[in-house]
Amino acid sequence: MLISYNWLKDYIDIDLPIEQVEEILTNTGLEVEGIEKISASENIPDELVVGYINSVEKHPDADKLTICKVDINTDEYLQIICGASNVAKGQKVAVATVGATLTSNKGEKIKIKKAKLRGVLSQGMICAEDEIGLSDSHDGIMVLDDKLKTGIPFKETLDTKEDAVIEIAITPNRGDAISYLGVARDIAAMLHKKINYPSLKKFSIEEKKYDVEVKIDERELCPRYSGLVISDVKVGESPDWLKEKLNSIGNNPVNNIVDACNFVMFETGQPLHAFDFDIIEDKKIVVKKLEKGTTFITLDDSKVELNGEEIMICDGKKAVAMGGVMGGVNSIVNENTTNIFLESAFFNPTAIRKASKKHAFLTDAAYRFERTTDPNNTVDVLKRVSLLIKEIAGGKISSEIIDNYPQKIEEQEIEISFDFINTVVGNIIPKETVIKILESLEYKIEQKGNEKIKIIVPTYRADVLRDVDIIEEILRIYSYNKIEFNEQVKSVLPNEELSSKLKLGNSISNYLTAKGFFEILTPSFTNSKYLKDEEDGGIQSVTTINAVNTNLATLRNTFVLSGLETISFNKKRGNSDLKFYEFGKTYFKINENYIEEEKLGIWITGSQTKANWYTEEKKTDIYYLKLYVDNILRKAGNTKKIKQKNSKDKNFIYCLEYKADKKKIAKIGLIHPEITKRFDIDFEVFFAEIDYKKLGEIKESKTTKYVKPSKYPSMTRDISMELDKKLTYEEIKNNIYKLNFNILKEINIFDVYEGDNIDKEKKSYAIRMKFQDDKKTLKDEQVDKIVLQIINVLEKEINAIVRK
Repeated sequence: MLISYNWLKDYIDIDLPIEQVEEILTNTGLEVEGIEKISASENIPDELVVGYINSVEKHPDADKLTICKVDINTDEYLQIICGASNVAKGQKVAVATVGATLTSNKGEKIKIKKAKLRGVLSQGMICAEDEIGLSDSHDGIMVLDDKLKTGIPFKETLDTKEDAVIEIAITPNRGDAISYLGVARDIAAMLHKKINYPSLKKFSIEEKKYDVEVKIDERELCPRYSGLVISDVKVGESPDWLKEKLNSIGNNPVNNIVDACNFVMFETGQPLHAFDFDIIEDKKIVVKKLEKGTTFITLDDSKVELNGEEIMICDGKKAVAMGGVMGGVNSIVNENTTNIFLESAFFNPTAIRKASKKHAFLTDAAYRFERTTDPNNTVDVLKRVSLLIKEIAGGKISSEIIDNYPQKIEEQEIEISFDFINTVVGNIIPKETVIKILESLEYKIEQKGNEKIKIIVPTYRADVLRDVDIIEEILRIYSYNKIEFNEQVKSVLPNEELSSKLKLGNSISNYLTAKGFFEILTPSFTNSKYLKDEEDGGIQSVTTINAVNTNLATLRNTFVLSGLETISFNKKRGNSDLKFYEFGKTYFKINENYIEEEKLGIWITGSQTKANWYTEEKKTDIYYLKLYVDNILRKAGNTKKIKQKNSKDKNFIYCLEYKADKKKIAKIGLIHPEITKRFDIDFEVFFAEIDYKKLGEIKESKTTKYVKPSKYPSMTRDISMELDKKLTYEEIKNNIYKLNFNILKEINIFDVYEGDNIDKEKKSYAIRMKFQDDKKTLKDEQVDKIVLQIINVLEKEINAIVRK
């Protein structure tokens, strides 16, 4: 949620540095995610100056253009061609001189150059408000105060009062804080100040011209529906102050009726909707469900097929809105509207969330309704918006307030003792402080005793249900930082098996993070169009019944896709050198059995190193990924159990599989481009998937011990051989190690060759072996004898042709 600091000051008298406000909000539980400081003159260039129009004459070859001689207090007048209808001699105007770069209200950059328009030279531009980003207005050029001095920078004429836009992360339980008054309430409680609530004293019904019937067929979905009619309004552009406030938080102004409803929604947290009253058939509102498959067209011209569970607002004959989510195109307020019906209702939060997610309508209204609004505030909010509409659009309140609310939602009563508060907190908070904090948050204290109090919880705090919730309210205002801790330390010994698993996971996380990887956390649900069921083994995807979001209706059966969505997100923001990992689960079904597996996924793309003055760019490859996977497997301990083998997988161009005791432990490979292109990824992505549970099963319990280095020298021997292309280096090592020579310490490959002077079905390997005895100095004869045995095994077991 975005909050303008200057707008917030309308409700609470504060003049603190924005950094201090950030700290206050975070301490109250409203975490500040970011602050953007803005000013009216931020994008105004120095080359935009105040000019005086000395003369105006018609363009000889264009009826709608004029040639202006403009004085900007230089040696010569500027000749500027202008197309505005309101340009006239003697005006003070904003002039962009040649070389100026303007930023429009849409963020577009405009570079001013000398130009000929219909053969006449133009040396600048006389500006409208939207051309320099001050507003959306393009009714004509700006006409400035004639008292302004000619030639001064235009930015000096502006109110340079700065503002700051605060982005606040609202948790699902804090629906009360999704408004300016909600945020002001928390700040007021921290600073012991009062809130400046808008006055409703001037509200009155001027004529009872219309009578509207409101019927609620689905009482569980809509416990309360309030409304009234305002007649003879004049729909048009909103006043500047209102447009500036909405623009400050990124809400685009529409017209004075819609803008007034949005303004009051942001102010109070109660969404509102305005209907063209003359469109309402039979002057009747019915809240009900419609049949599954019914088509409804929303105000943004989206054609929606209903599933039969949505809250629909209907008149006598048709649906006019999807309640709490979005209005219909058939009842929209436009420039021809003269009479409006205002809706202020309380809808079931669960129903709103289901409808919003089902149809992907993430509106400001749905965002608030699904977090629960105040059911007992609908009428006061209706009065507030009515007064505002009368102020900016005229009209008369022409009906009684219709309020269909047969069963009032009562305020919650909670009794709590001071001893219990202090026991939970672990410190003693004075009774007077407890009461003062609760009253500052607008809780009513019905009974005040020496030992306990009875608290009336306002209905806008639907999340406060228990005594511990009250304690949380007290603490967030009292400040967690004031709580003192004693020196006594208590702990619970973890389960040994769980502890071992956590240690392995932490060890792997620490290793990957230290190597520059970022841990990601992705949803278990994915789009079913990305998944294909395995034909072999009867493996099937797991889908959900009545999914809230049809695009996320299937549980992932592989980790590949989760990371690709994250890579695609980064790629669109210009970042393609990526190293990600994630611990999570995959899900699938074999016959009628549902299976859940714990996995570790690793994704690498782009370059290992970027080109610079001392090294060339080095691209990521399968060996780079394999290095990390091998090191992770070593952390499990018994790597001798693990065997490597080339494998086939529909997700990969090529794939390497790791097995231990005939169980698949891991696989790595290059993801097939047919898969990556689904995510708009046009570069190679290398992926590894490790079965985390099976990895833990082969883990050895061992303690790292110091081994004294041998004081005797080592010897090396090289072997070069030709062998079948299908054979791997792993098979060479396995055949050598099974000879169990204790003095053979290392085997490394240092050359691979395919090409000229060698059979097409063959390849050449060169390996280097290190020999060392911990008890004596080796002799050449001893090592040569072992090398000869190794050669014999290679020639016999894998048909290697060793070059001697």
